[in-house]
Amino acid sequence: MNKFIVILLSLMSFNSIAGIAERPSYTYPSIALDRYEWIVNGDNSLISIYLTDEAKKFISKDELERYTKLKMRNFVSAIKLINESDKYDYNYLDIKLELNKYNDQTRIYYGLISLQMYPSVSWSKGSPVPYQLTSAIAGSEAQLLTFIKQDIDLMIETFAEDYYHISDLTEKK
Repeated sequence: MNKFIVILLSLMSFNSIAGIAERPSYTYPSIALDRYEWIVNGDNSLISIYLTDEAKKFISKDELERYTKLKMRNFVSAIKLINESDKYDYNYLDIKLELNKYNDQTRIYYGLISLQMYPSVSWSKGSPVPYQLTSAIAGSEAQLLTFIKQDIDLMIETFAEDYYHISDLTEKK
């Protein structure tokens, strides 16, 4: 029975790219631009990392922040992730990793990982909507660090696609 649970939880993490997604529409470009134009107008984004105590066993806050910054620089070099600023003209990027232990015998963990971006408080055009990607994550102690990094990779790649989509729409406008 425990092997079945391990396999099931592992397959869930492989197959669930985005459990919750608030992304720009590719079908309705005008609505996408109205809601998400703020993504391409800010050069800086204040990064915030949240980890539960269980998640800290697998990756530190600093390591997840460095990894996120590296991946973001590779895919969306126009956005600079910052830790603090005197001004308020930046967007907000939140990375959250929430893990729970399934039970003490199997050493299996499950939870959610999310990437959320919010518009700057100084943004006043259109009707902005926060950008959000959340996916389920599950695996054994040996697998979790790899799964965390894979999910961050997928989320940043998805964000990059959406970022460049909105950038193209902005240029056409």
